[in-house]
Amino acid sequence: LPRKTLQELRLLLREEEDGDGTVGFTRGENHLFFDIGARQVVSRTVDAKFPAYERVMPAADGAVSLDLAATAGALKRVSLVMDVIAKKVGFKLEPGLLVLEAVGSGIGDAVERVAAAHDRQHVTAFDRQYLAEFLDAAGGTTFTFAQKDANSPAVFLAP
Repeated sequence: LPRKTLQELRLLLREEEDGDGTVGFTRGENHLFFDIGARQVVSRTVDAKFPAYERVMPAADGAVSLDLAATAGALKRVSLVMDVIAKKVGFKLEPGLLVLEAVGSGIGDAVERVAAAHDRQHVTAFDRQYLAEFLDAAGGTTFTFAQKDANSPAVFLAP
């Protein structure tokens, strides 16, 4: 389903004050039809072959298990001084540690260290909101992080 179609459906559902949130759906040979109240959204089906995501994702052998609560707490603390414009958090693995870093304009820098059982060395950065949303949604006590290098895709996995 194209992203633009999802955005349009979301917009129409918000605008539909009288309705009960029901969406009628019909699938044609090359089109999708969505009925919301008196309106109809028509979208073409995506006719593309997607690459095998396993080829671009990092291998599990380089994965690191990290403490969920400790990482979430560290992220909240470094976020207090974070630059409003950049919004990125340095994510550094050092042997036995996860180091989260944030730079604040005129306020100073924040560094938080979280104990972690691994021997990797790795440096990258993530959008603070992206990382916070994952940590809020993840259940359990730990999560797994894997990334081949700073320029390749990263994977966060909840148990």
